[in-house]
Amino acid sequence: MVKAPFSTAAKTPAPGNIIEYRITYTNIATATGVGSVSLTASGLVINENGASGSNNWAAFTTHQLGTVVSPVTPLQFFNGATLLGTSDPATGTTVTRYVNSPGTVNPGSTGTFTFQRKVN
Repeated sequence: MVKAPFSTAAKTPAPGNIIEYRITYTNIATATGVGSVSLTASGLVINENGASGSNNWAAFTTHQLGTVVSPVTPLQFFNGATLLGTSDPATGTTVTRYVNSPGTVNPGSTGTFTFQRKVN
């Protein structure tokens, strides 16, 4: 599957549309200037659950093979509490949660975790 380009134009979700989820993170610590402290963020885990709390994307969208982009691997795919593994599941596989562990984020470093889902 070819990843659809990102668009910021307003849309109305409809069956067949692709929705991209984009999670970005930045370590705002810097090591410049008098009195500055260089703080490394460690143990960062992104746990995006589409069936938890007020999230409902797992019920109304479908996983799309080849659309998950993570700067650090392995990424874990889940169906509920069941780990499906670290290989990107086939399109249509029930994936309700993505867990990405970028690990250490150095001062000033950024990262983005994205995935796309198709509206049912």
